[in-house]
Amino acid sequence: DLVLMGLDKKKDEVKGEFIRIQKYISDCGIMSRRAAEHEIRLGNVKINGVCAEIGGKVDPLSDIITVRGERIKGKERNLTVMYKIIRKEVLNPTITLLEIEAPFVAKKAKPGQFIILRIDEKGERLPLTIGGFDREKGTVTIIFQLVGLTTKALAKLNPGDYLLDFVGPLGMPTETEGIKRVCVIGGGLGTAIAYPVAKGFHDAGAETDVIVGFRSKDLVILEDDFRNACDNF
Repeated sequence: DLVLMGLDKKKDEVKGEFIRIQKYISDCGIMSRRAAEHEIRLGNVKINGVCAEIGGKVDPLSDIITVRGERIKGKERNLTVMYKIIRKEVLNPTITLLEIEAPFVAKKAKPGQFIILRIDEKGERLPLTIGGFDREKGTVTIIFQLVGLTTKALAKLNPGDYLLDFVGPLGMPTETEGIKRVCVIGGGLGTAIAYPVAKGFHDAGAETDVIVGFRSKDLVILEDDFRNACDNF
C-alpha cells in the first residue's frame, strides 16, 4: 500500500496534532483533496490497516496512511499518483480518443458512468463519459471533442504523458440486465456515449440495434466498434 511517512512536517504536525485524512493526503502532494475523498469512498485509503472515513483524522507522527498499493517513504513529498496515457487515436479532425491507465476506475466502471479529470494542478475539472474500459489491462477510454482550452490541451498529450487526477466511476450506470431487445441511438459526439451503452446491452445478451448519424462521412467515428457491439447497425 502507498504509505505516507516522514514527509515534511507542518507546524501542527510537529506537535503531533491531528489533521483530516483527505487534507493530509492533499498536502503531501499525492492527489487533490477531492480525489482523496473519492479514494476514501472506494475503500482505497487505510489508517493503520483500517479503511478510512471522510473527515477522519490522523496523527502524521504516529499513524501509517496507505493509499492504493504503492509506497512512498522518507521525504519523497513530490511523488504523486498519476494516470498514464497508454493510447491515443485521432478519430476525426475534432474528436480524439485517449486510453488511460486507471486500474481502480476500470475495475468498477459500468456503461453510462463518467469520470472527472484534471491535466495538472492549474487545470480545470473536466467531466467526460467513460467510452470504454478493460478490466484486465486496467485501462479506461475517454472520447472528447476539441471545444475549449482544456480539451485542446488534452488533445496535445501523447502516450507516455500523465494526467494528475482521474476520478471515477461516477454517476448511475445504465441498467442492462434483463433486457431482451433494445435500440441505441446517437449522433455526432453523442456516439461516444452510445457506444459503451450498446456494448453493455449486447454483452448482457440483449438483441441490440444501433442507429448513429453524422453530418458527413468524414466525421464518422467508432464504426467498427459499433459493428462488433450490436446485432444490427
